[in-house]
Amino acid sequence: MGSTSLPKELPTINFSSLGQDLKPGSSSWGFHLQTSPLCPREYGCFIALYQQLSPQLVDGMFGQSRDLFEVPLETRVKNTSEEPYRGYLPPTPRTPLHEGIAIDNIPCPQETQKFRELMWPHGKPKFCEITDLFAKLLGDLKSPWKRCYLKASGYLKSNANH
Repeated sequence: MGSTSLPKELPTINFSSLGQDLKPGSSSWGFHLQTSPLCPREYGCFIALYQQLSPQLVDGMFGQSRDLFEVPLETRVKNTSEEPYRGYLPPTPRTPLHEGIAIDNIPCPQETQKFRELMWPHGKPKFCEITDLFAKLLGDLKSPWKRCYLKASGYLKSNANH
């Protein structure tokens, strides 16, 4: 049976130093090694602070997302993929408020450009610039955090690069 009390707030992890000193053996590595795996297991999520994602970039990305869902449905459904949970994900009877759109191979600027041309054949020049930068910065964050999480969870026995 689960607990009836809710946490007062979600845990926050500051990843701003990831680029500089999140190396095995550093004090930052040790801190993240202790705190990172607890958040998904205990709370299901956490708030990530990452200075490299400026408020302007985050606002720009959310603005792009809003614009994307204003694209006509008949255009959005053209975004297909061979991979599961990629491409256009329509609402379902079980999840009527969920709609998703994924860009395959997001770190690749050519894929972002192809997606932009599909959604907005005659415009939206800033889409690729904003999306590519956002994806690059999140990619920079993902690899060290994943390695730290796997190591702390016991799945990674050495400091191998994952």
